[in-house]
Amino acid sequence: NNSVDRLMSGIDMLFARKYIDDLSDNVKRGMKAKVEMGWMPGRAPLGYLNKHGRNNINTIIPDPARFKLLRKMWDLMLSGNCSVPQVLDIANNKWGFKTRKTRNMGGTPLSQSQLYKMFNDSFYYGQFSYNSELRNGKHKPMVTFEEYENVQQFIQSREKQKTEKQDRKSVV
Repeated sequence: NNSVDRLMSGIDMLFARKYIDDLSDNVKRGMKAKVEMGWMPGRAPLGYLNKHGRNNINTIIPDPARFKLLRKMWDLMLSGNCSVPQVLDIANNKWGFKTRKTRNMGGTPLSQSQLYKMFNDSFYYGQFSYNSELRNGKHKPMVTFEEYENVQQFIQSREKQKTEKQDRKSVV
């Protein structure tokens, strides 16, 4: 622990910090480039898969095992005859739906929160959020914007009915 050792240690730490900062900048630049090409960075949502392509350009494609089943869930919601819990029951118990299995998780029945997340995600009609901005994606949309809006209105009206019932119970 002499002054030269401390100096060399300090220099090593500065180079390590520089490496980390450069790596961070490169990752941000790569993510920004991917967004500008129309691809959402990160893991693809339920019903889609990340496909590793040429020239290190990763794309998002429909999951052949789950895309059609998720579209059927949207159709059930669009019919207006099923609530989210009812769609969940049909998917898990009648269709035997399971989430995508990854190394550490997945392969389980769909949860209600996952289903609400799907019905509220702009990705499914062709856009994605990046840095709090909606961007147009190049992936295949599962629903149209109009279908997405119809499901949003249906979910909000069901929530409003539930809240009104709870308010009436608290008055009595």
